[in-house]
Amino acid sequence: MLAAFAFLGTPAGPSAASAPEYHLFIRGRPDAFGARLIDRGGRLFVDIRRAVKDYGGSFAVAGGERALRVTIKDRSASFSVGTLTAQIQGKPVTLTAAPFILGGEPYIPIVAFAEIAGAELSVDHTHRRADLTPQTPLPTAVPSDEHETDGLQPSPAQALRLLPSASIEADGLHLRAELKNISDRPYTIGFSTGARVLFFVARDGTPVWDSSTGRRYTQSLASFTLAPGETKVFDDLWPQFGAEPAGRYTLRARMLMGRLLESGLVSIGVVTPAPQR
Repeated sequence: MLAAFAFLGTPAGPSAASAPEYHLFIRGRPDAFGARLIDRGGRLFVDIRRAVKDYGGSFAVAGGERALRVTIKDRSASFSVGTLTAQIQGKPVTLTAAPFILGGEPYIPIVAFAEIAGAELSVDHTHRRADLTPQTPLPTAVPSDEHETDGLQPSPAQALRLLPSASIEADGLHLRAELKNISDRPYTIGFSTGARVLFFVARDGTPVWDSSTGRRYTQSLASFTLAPGETKVFDDLWPQFGAEPAGRYTLRARMLMGRLLESGLVSIGVVTPAPQR
């Protein structure tokens, strides 16, 4: 698949004028995290910080945010902003376009991301969309093996319930997610970053915001245990919601467990946000 790195056109630097945006689809569905695609000189670059979340992966920066490391399941890659040299699965690769940073967010060639994700990439230039089709199932959740008594551990979808809700206040959109252990045994949940839950807001079916925007998360291991029937609550706030136009808003929450646990889609309703004060 590495040979595909050359098919997207001629080189262009980050200062090249951007064409109208492409849209990213995973298994035929719009990317849930609002990962941005940029077309520069015929090459597509993807906002790696958001795109990696679709695969339950992790992203880290170092060296003053010039060194980028991406891990998805058992695959890993390292990139350097502004250089063509990268490593994918420990093997050196020469990219046909260098990663860059725009608006504080790092971008890498989407063909390189497809290689890390183990996905097939197809680009429809007429409808300005890129489709990634995973060659292996997307992760859904990871069970804990602690507190097992009979060798059978229920899956997170069986043991946990994640229920998001939202309310519009003068200072923005208040977001809330309740995680409840609905099983009859303690359940331990592990995390590999400082993030616990992400909220995603869409307007008329198009992602417009997620709670990771503008934030940096530490790469650290942590866990907590929920007793049977116990509930843990997570809160967040979107202060700029008042500046959004009217529309039908929906909310989804995602626990950043080892393989993710996602809630169902919840309607916030057809709303006209109040003007910011």
